Amino acid sequence: MARKSVPTLPLILASDHRCCNFQRNMITSCRILLAILLLFGSRFTKCLAFAPVSLSRFIIVDSTYSKARFYSDIQNVHIIRGNLRLKMEDEDGSRNKMKGSTTISTSEKPLAGKNNNRNGKVGNKHKIRTMFRQAKDMERSGQWHQACTHLEAILDIDQHDSYSHLALARLRSRRERTISREKRPSIDNEKESVMKKTGDSVLEETRVTITPLAIAQATPFSKARQAFYNGIDKCPKSIHIWQAWALHEESLGNVSFARSLFQWALEIDNTNPYVCHGYGLLEHQCGNFDAAIELWQRPLKSRQKGKTTAALVCSLGKLMVAKGHLQEARDLYVETVLRIDSQREATEVYLAAAWLEEKHFKKFGRAEELLNVALRVSPGNSRAMVALAKLAGRKVDSQRIVIDKNGSKRGKNPSKRDVERRRNDAVKKQLQEACMDLVKSKKQEQIGTSDVKDGRLFNAWQKLEVKNKNFKAAKSILKEGMEIFPNDHSLRQAAGKVEELVGNYTGARDWYSASLLIMPSAPTLVAYSMLEISHPIGNEVNYTRASRLFDEALLIDPRHGPVYNAYGNMQLKMGNIKKARQVYQNGVFANCRDVASVYHGLAMLELSLGNVETARLVLMEGLKEVRINDSGMDSNRRNRAIFLAQSLGMLELNCNRAAEAKTIFEKGIEQHGNSTQLLLGAALSEVKLGNEESARSLFERAINVDRKHAQAWQSWGVMEMRAGNYKVAKTLFECGIKNDPLHGALWQAYGTFC
Repeated sequence: MARKSVPTLPLILASDHRCCNFQRNMITSCRILLAILLLFGSRFTKCLAFAPVSLSRFIIVDSTYSKARFYSDIQNVHIIRGNLRLKMEDEDGSRNKMKGSTTISTSEKPLAGKNNNRNGKVGNKHKIRTMFRQAKDMERSGQWHQACTHLEAILDIDQHDSYSHLALARLRSRRERTISREKRPSIDNEKESVMKKTGDSVLEETRVTITPLAIAQATPFSKARQAFYNGIDKCPKSIHIWQAWALHEESLGNVSFARSLFQWALEIDNTNPYVCHGYGLLEHQCGNFDAAIELWQRPLKSRQKGKTTAALVCSLGKLMVAKGHLQEARDLYVETVLRIDSQREATEVYLAAAWLEEKHFKKFGRAEELLNVALRVSPGNSRAMVALAKLAGRKVDSQRIVIDKNGSKRGKNPSKRDVERRRNDAVKKQLQEACMDLVKSKKQEQIGTSDVKDGRLFNAWQKLEVKNKNFKAAKSILKEGMEIFPNDHSLRQAAGKVEELVGNYTGARDWYSASLLIMPSAPTLVAYSMLEISHPIGNEVNYTRASRLFDEALLIDPRHGPVYNAYGNMQLKMGNIKKARQVYQNGVFANCRDVASVYHGLAMLELSLGNVETARLVLMEGLKEVRINDSGMDSNRRNRAIFLAQSLGMLELNCNRAAEAKTIFEKGIEQHGNSTQLLLGAALSEVKLGNEESARSLFERAINVDRKHAQAWQSWGVMEMRAGNYKVAKTLFECGIKNDPLHGALWQAYGTFC
């Protein structure tokens, strides 16, 4: 929860190191004026005179309380984005914890009685706000230990400051989740199955009673638990501390602890949207979908101001879509979006509604209309603009040939290369226009009022250029983006990736370092660690350094799926099978946003060890999770489910379970469209089952989707050769070689035939 902003304070800062007589007179006048302000109150607070004072002191005037205080021992003062940040150093150069660092100037007499006490309280509040901003800056820059020390110093001043309790506990939680992941304390082994009972309230079936003290005293000792307990002990009504503690226990697998803490939080506010959303996600992960729906609907039904959030609406909508209740999801988006005040959150709902119209109702016009509404609500919103550009590209895909279940074709069928070129051109045109508008607006200083302003548009545009190997154009695009959004770390990460692709590994390291200096992020750390593995500075890979980078990435974002996938692959490459399995299992347990890549990596590990049945179970569970989580939103992650379906289908096919493989491939095609990998798998299943005509139809669909899919040409040719159709087989081999002349297996099959 963000700290409330503090009004900007007038600052009088000057030097009398080499003052002239006039300057000394101005000092005297300034002090007389400040004395008048103290006596007569807020009516004269706007009448400020700026005068030189000692460099070792400056005066901060709080216009709210009309008081003036002198602070000494300040060596550095920085004004960043209108906020006052104080850097305090003691004589040894170390950071002062600000105990006793505030003193009253001897030239001013302190107010007596209640006014003096009131001044002390005001001074403490200002000091705490300043220290809290410092702690958050340290956290953003990766100085977590210093941030914890700073927050502890705040609690020494005011032990009832809920913001500091929450920030400290979250930092402790983040560190504990990554320092020791191999032995999780008090992990529940009760990962509940889907509940069979349906009553007035399925939540009653999951109610547990565990006191916060019992959770805090659970073994082994946990600093995070102690910090959370101290927070609720001093601030028992702070519902956000209760919720954060519950999320911490959930991340460690302590389902019963998490449930109990969520229920304690609901006793404070039964319809709190953040608690209901977190609690609903827990029940959703446990398979208790009815309980999740009940929790997510509770704040929405209350219709109170501030109770409707995008997280609640989108989570509930995704679950409805996964269960096939499409019209209910559509009605939900329509009814709730107007009750959301935040531009950013309203845009999230419009994006989900647009994806529902496009993906499930096939209404591209309606989807485009919703995205344009989102841009009217939040002008310049980068997420909506990128979604609109991608929609323009998918419109090109929708104009392709329509193939029914029997394989008969209607209309002209362009090649995949032509369709992909036209799709990329459509997306690029939209992105280019949007980026040029941003450049023009920047020159006129009229960038939109959206609260989502970043270089996402430039990043999407440069990716298309990189895909076409136009690296020079990609660099130019990123340079323009950095000029408009100099604090967007993702643009520098993308620049590092471009340099890596062209072989400039030193330049790539420099860009990754620049990105991390702006803001440490998990994607940048993963890219940096992969660079260290693939192109080390010396002749030997520094796996210790790479492991530290991966650990740092998990510390920043424990739900970033590619970290677990890359980390597990590195451990497997090093021969640490046990460690690799543990990394993948941690990723599954962390409920990653990109869960498909984690499940796929774990399944491939088990297959490499010969654990076929375990790999099958992992892939099936992964497909189940992906179909639920990625069905309601437009995301690049949804396409990764294709690899899970393909891997599971091929596993069944290699185990001589052709019927089961056919079912898996057909479900994948139904959900993801004409994927060439899934079509090939379905064709091979038909070949195993002896259905040659159906196999021919599927092979033809596969090569129509991708003319360069050499394996499809090869498999089709082999089938025809075994059927005695040698002339057809020869033609298929030759067509495959023409489209992909570097495919060795295709040449080998052709050579065997000749």
